[in-house]
Amino acid sequence: MLKSKKDKEGKISGINFVAIDNKNDSTYVITYETSVTPQSYDQPVNNQVNFNNKEISFSKWAGVNVPGTHRDVKVTKNLTAHNEETENNRYELSWESTFTIPSTGADAGAWFVDELTNNTSDNTAHYMTYQQVKDVFDKAKNIFGDTIYNFKVKSGDHEYDFYSLNSETDAKFTRFSFEFKDKFVPSNSNKDGYKVTLKYKSYADYSAGGELEFKNNVNFWNVNANDSFKTTKDIKSSIVKSDGNNNTADTYVKTTDSGYDGTLTWIVMVTMDKNATKYTITDNMPEGISVQNVTVKLKYNNSDQGFTYPTLDGKSYKVENLNGKNYYSEGINTSCKKDTSNGREVITTTVEKPKDAEVRGWGEGSKIFLVYKCKADSAETLEAGKELVYKNTASAKSDNNDKIGESSQTQIISKPKQDNENIPDSGDKVISKNGSWNDDEHKLNYTVLINPEGKTYLDGGRPLNLKRCFVVQKKNNL
Repeated sequence: MLKSKKDKEGKISGINFVAIDNKNDSTYVITYETSVTPQSYDQPVNNQVNFNNKEISFSKWAGVNVPGTHRDVKVTKNLTAHNEETENNRYELSWESTFTIPSTGADAGAWFVDELTNNTSDNTAHYMTYQQVKDVFDKAKNIFGDTIYNFKVKSGDHEYDFYSLNSETDAKFTRFSFEFKDKFVPSNSNKDGYKVTLKYKSYADYSAGGELEFKNNVNFWNVNANDSFKTTKDIKSSIVKSDGNNNTADTYVKTTDSGYDGTLTWIVMVTMDKNATKYTITDNMPEGISVQNVTVKLKYNNSDQGFTYPTLDGKSYKVENLNGKNYYSEGINTSCKKDTSNGREVITTTVEKPKDAEVRGWGEGSKIFLVYKCKADSAETLEAGKELVYKNTASAKSDNNDKIGESSQTQIISKPKQDNENIPDSGDKVISKNGSWNDDEHKLNYTVLINPEGKTYLDGGRPLNLKRCFVVQKKNNL
């Protein structure tokens, strides 16, 4: 016979097995249910049973995993439309993100993150404008009110608080996000949860050409979904000028740098289109620069590859793959000529694929690299504390495009002053003084002039110490 035991709150705390006629040899199966408050994530629930009598006692444990309501979160992402804007070389893409919040709600700290990517070298080719982001944030605030905050956007490598920006910004945003500040429990959800749909737009710049994919990935509360738009566009020829380390921004060189020998390197990179068979690149060197040699390469700018022109007189050469250094360039006809115009050197290079020739590095999207090794002649007499600015501009055309474009890159050489060069010479007048005596007031008035000639002696941050000394001469009758 069984009898239940209850605690002070009336809950069953145990079961007594009562013997009948001093005998209890029955088999018992006890089935019961307990309630568990749902949590967002899975939770283990353990149950312990203890058996005790005068002669024997033992315990047994059993556990189950109670699924969390987070399993009910469903996220989808769909591309709903794409409209081409040919004048801007881009598509306007329309997206729809849908996510389901469980009936028990979304926890504080849950994030909604949307990220745009693409398969070109420009990570901002797939982006949203300020207004596009603002539209989706406004929609989210209409749904969730003050429950969400921490509105973030990313442009390049920088993340910003969205509301610290304004509509005047021309930044291209590749990610936006917001966070749940408080737990959000929907008031009008059903057993399947609360379904939220956000619609927004992005731009896909297809200027790079080729086989392009613009992807949109959404993450809500650690659940992902994505969709993408694919297109194929002809690659357009382009030109980029850089320094020897592929930097397109201004480069600063000091004559005191380790390894400095007065040599500067520039690189021109031309991207090929689908139909051109001959390219002409014209490089206008800065004044004071003399070109020492020029090397041409196709496809890759590997340091151990390339054909260096034996002469710069315009002679045409057919490139052979000697010693394996011209694997991708083998078979091209090319020439390089140095001229002088207004005291500046002008380098004109032609690179041609002969009809019916097989050139491994020739094709749509492939590259032509021209590497110019130059001497900065005018820097040899550079004065300490001065600098020289060398801006190099190159242009390109082809038999398929008479004006591909032009590109510039600037390198600046400076010669720092030595530590002892800011000490005044013995003949310099760095300080002067004049004054007068007022006999009525018994007062001396004087003026000190520091560096009256306006020369530079102290670099930034060094102090100027001025000491004032008075000498009083006494007369015998005082």
